[in-house]
Amino acid sequence: MEPTSSSAALEQLWQGFAQFGTDWWYVAVVLATAAVAFAWLATVGTRTAAPDHEGTGGRVGRALDRFGDGAAHVTGLPAWSAAGLLVLLGALLIAYAGFIWDVSWHIDIGRDEFLLSPPHVYLLIGLTGIGAAGVVATALATRSDAQVGWRVRRWTVPLGAAGLLAAGALAVAGFWIDEFWHSVYGLDVTMWSPPHLTMISSAVFSPLAGWLLLTESGKGAGQPWVRRHGRAVLAGATLVSLSAWQLEFDLGVPFWQQGYQPVLLALAAGFALTAARVVLGRGGALLAAGHFIVLRLLGAAMAAGAWEVSVPRFPLYLGAAVAIEIAFHLARDRGPVATSLAAGAGVATLGMAEFWVWSQVVAHHPWQPGLLPFVAVAAVAGLAAAVLGGAFGRVVTHRPAGLSTAGLLAALAVVAVSAALPFPRTTPEADVRVLTTPVGQDRVDVVVEVDPADIAVGADRWEVFAWQGDGRQLLPLRPAGPGRYVTEEPVAVGGDWKAMVRLADGPRLGAVPIAMPADPEYDLPAIELLEVREQPFQFQDELMLREQQDGPTWPAVAGSLLITGMIVGLLGTVIGGVIAAERRRRPDDESTTIVLPAADLEPQR
Repeated sequence: MEPTSSSAALEQLWQGFAQFGTDWWYVAVVLATAAVAFAWLATVGTRTAAPDHEGTGGRVGRALDRFGDGAAHVTGLPAWSAAGLLVLLGALLIAYAGFIWDVSWHIDIGRDEFLLSPPHVYLLIGLTGIGAAGVVATALATRSDAQVGWRVRRWTVPLGAAGLLAAGALAVAGFWIDEFWHSVYGLDVTMWSPPHLTMISSAVFSPLAGWLLLTESGKGAGQPWVRRHGRAVLAGATLVSLSAWQLEFDLGVPFWQQGYQPVLLALAAGFALTAARVVLGRGGALLAAGHFIVLRLLGAAMAAGAWEVSVPRFPLYLGAAVAIEIAFHLARDRGPVATSLAAGAGVATLGMAEFWVWSQVVAHHPWQPGLLPFVAVAAVAGLAAAVLGGAFGRVVTHRPAGLSTAGLLAALAVVAVSAALPFPRTTPEADVRVLTTPVGQDRVDVVVEVDPADIAVGADRWEVFAWQGDGRQLLPLRPAGPGRYVTEEPVAVGGDWKAMVRLADGPRLGAVPIAMPADPEYDLPAIELLEVREQPFQFQDELMLREQQDGPTWPAVAGSLLITGMIVGLLGTVIGGVIAAERRRRPDDESTTIVLPAADLEPQR
């Protein structure tokens, strides 16, 4: 008797889960830890809950009240703020771990044959948790009739909770849009497809909403340890989040040209470290950089030891942090914008110098002299980001932003232009000859000859890249004569390994295959290993995203418009919360309720 369709589906689902074996223990540990933390705080809340909380809202409401009261007892913050922040920080930690695991997984192993793989479940838990933090904060603020945020019908929505709700909706929508996108256009294993960008962006901007939750708690709120260490943890989380867009550079497999790396570094350092210095005071930038290093070391240890995937090499930001501390000292008698500009100048000089040295010593791709124009663009980006970071830091510490609307728009415009300038990409024009010699089981020595001979001189990346064979190789091509280059180690071929020669020089991104397996799912024939292969450079994406397929135009247009609108909505919600937080600031720091001018909102209390 043949199994029914439902039993066959269940069998397929079970096989999908079973193939990951002990990896599920990492998911189980996360869920168990979250359950224990909730139960412990709820127990604390049972002992400290106000009498009027008991017996209202059913079991879920009572459990939520007890969790919030426990969080408030431990942190000294209002229940809605404390519970929202604890859920957010836990969610961000899980999403961060899942992000590193998933990207490294795709590089080393390949695409997922099963949607709910352990890295994806990690990501889904973390991203859902971001939205859950907004839900918890909103529910508790409403139940306690807190005089904060916006009133939306009967709900009290704290300013930070609004941003978290938008981020959570964006993240979860991106996760499921991604599955649809792949079904139409193939499985693109890159961070930069539109659905992937939505998930990354939701996590990147959510710590800013977390700052707003803390701000609305009131000036001086929280236990001493929260004021001393909690804010530093949030500052470090902000720097980690803003560095998420750099992960492919950290792993040595960037999809974009090298010019984006200094720009991304400057934007993260300028905003996060300047904001940390404003919020935490003297030594704040160094403290944020220290928390960043601890978190990144934790991620690297998990990648190397637990998951056994490629380990990212991350920047330290110490030069930028020191430069910002010096800038604040020298500009201590200046106005807020001048101080932020001084901090940005520190990022543009000492910060960029440290990043350059770090690239020579640690990074997979040392920066070349041809990168200097992009470093100049990064310097300008760092100035604008520092202005924004300084204004943000002042608002979340209950001080005037010190930045006019025109200044805000100008800084945002500079950031946008800085991000757009490295965007154009072309294919290098050169003839390439790849010679391979077997040196053992599934290993070959590679010689590459190019014409014109100087096409790769001073290039940002000139290497053999092999990946998705249960590991990855990055082998620089060393000169062995005019226009002739060799690898110092054999290249892995055969099995699931994909291997190619890769050139990146400014906007020129080219590649030539060495060997790639057949892909029956997408009707892609194997690219056979040849003793001699002669051809011009192809555009890099044709090989790195080989699984992509042509599809109808409308899903791409509709999906891109939807995703763009959601990201703009998320940013608008966070920026609106920051503006509202500044406008509601009063000398006595009393909370007020901001009422949105909409017909279906309740009138101001």
